[in-house]
Amino acid sequence: MVVNRSESQVRVKLIDFGIACNTSAVIPGDCLGTIGYCAPEIMLGTPYDEAIDMWSLGLVAVELATGVPLYPGEDDYDVLKFIIETQGQLPDHLLESGLYTDSYFIEDNHNEQRWTFKTPEQFQYETDYRSKETRYIKLKCLDDLEQLLKVRRGLENGQTLFVRLIKEMLALDANQRITPSEVLKHPFFDPGLSRRTPCTDMNSTGDNSLCSLSSLQAGKSHGSQKFSCSFQNSVEFPQKRDINTSANPSASEDDLQITKGTILGDHHVVEAFLGEGGFGLVTRCRDTKNNKTVAIKVNKSDPEILLQAKLEIFILEQLRRLDPDRCNIVEWNGYFLDGERICLNFELLDQSPWDYIGDRNNRGLPMRELRPILHQLANALFHLGSVGIVHADLKPGNIMVVNRSESPVKVKLIDFGLACPASAVIPGDRVGTIGYCAPEVMLGIPYDKAIDMWSLGLVAVELATGVPLYPGEDDYDVLKFIIETQGQLPDHLLESGLYTDTFAAWRLFSGPEKKNKRRSK
Repeated sequence: MVVNRSESQVRVKLIDFGIACNTSAVIPGDCLGTIGYCAPEIMLGTPYDEAIDMWSLGLVAVELATGVPLYPGEDDYDVLKFIIETQGQLPDHLLESGLYTDSYFIEDNHNEQRWTFKTPEQFQYETDYRSKETRYIKLKCLDDLEQLLKVRRGLENGQTLFVRLIKEMLALDANQRITPSEVLKHPFFDPGLSRRTPCTDMNSTGDNSLCSLSSLQAGKSHGSQKFSCSFQNSVEFPQKRDINTSANPSASEDDLQITKGTILGDHHVVEAFLGEGGFGLVTRCRDTKNNKTVAIKVNKSDPEILLQAKLEIFILEQLRRLDPDRCNIVEWNGYFLDGERICLNFELLDQSPWDYIGDRNNRGLPMRELRPILHQLANALFHLGSVGIVHADLKPGNIMVVNRSESPVKVKLIDFGLACPASAVIPGDRVGTIGYCAPEVMLGIPYDKAIDMWSLGLVAVELATGVPLYPGEDDYDVLKFIIETQGQLPDHLLESGLYTDTFAAWRLFSGPEKKNKRRSK
């Protein structure tokens, strides 16, 4: 989230720690995060750690640079497909250890390759899910991203280093993925390329980088109309059409019986509706005690939602050790009860990345604006890792611009509803958002924080290009896009995936049933 759009040097914060967890509590196969931003290890169900956040940050960086998500699949299959098509086959050791590898891959040793990604026809026959091509841009490899940025934005200093950083963030093997501390030292952030920002210390990696103890807003989705732009390798771009997917006030008011003027708790007056999800809704409220305006996340009183809200509070309590401003994480002001509903109180941030990009004609962000945003998100993941938390749902909708008027812009990570301790991750637990989840999540492979780095990589591409990279509507489509773009997933991933085999077991996760099993919003 952006802290204050009016500030000249924009600052953002990372928010929403609802599914964050200690790295020591990560359980392989626990599918968390948001499809399209999850790292491969989450989609495949392989053991994972904080590297999943770096994957997500890479996706966020691309999205900030382009204006669209890199892997916008609606299902893990689609996201994996996009990844493979762009980045190549996943390493064998990942596929071998994935709990869900068999759901997406066939072990046939075809063409000197142990694992073969299932065709859309095979996947549809086994699961009844029809893969969809939802990408706004189709890259044959991540190197094409540089040419794409030149076509969309013209030649800018730092584009080559940006693509190099994205490739390191989106390493298919989590063990080879760049870490937040390494990102902060990356040449992309060299002072010769961009001025340092006051919101993050690019040189602090020791004790000085540790934070002192001490609004969620709906994102934009985009139309799928595409037009062609020829250069080097074929890349497709969307003629983007903004669709307001924020809360429907009338529906929200009917479901939760909340209207403008409603008093939540004892002294929070509802002034506007900011967003809506399966959990409930987010409102802008005025605290009558101090006259401050805040964002209140109102969770429904459903038992499962209440349990998730309590888990989010647990994560947010862990994050109190971090300075929200220095760590680019949304500031949490505590919680209160409104009847049987749990209400979370957050600082009010300015606007979503999509609104921010929309103010710039939906063409993606120039390197000079993308660089500080990507650095701040990497900073947020670095500090999440320092306290053993995996965000697990990194995507543009969970990033907010603090103040659109600041230059450089500052952002914050929000929505920790799916975050969890890295030590508590469960392989096979389907979390995240389709199109942003890492392959390990879709395949049911044990995963870790690397799934966040996968998501960040997709976000980075989307911000840079203006369109998502793997916009599948189902995991099958996403996997298909990944394979078509990045190549076959590694055998070790497919071998260890809970969902790799057929999707006979996948039927349990297809359609509405499957989507309910993914802990996302």
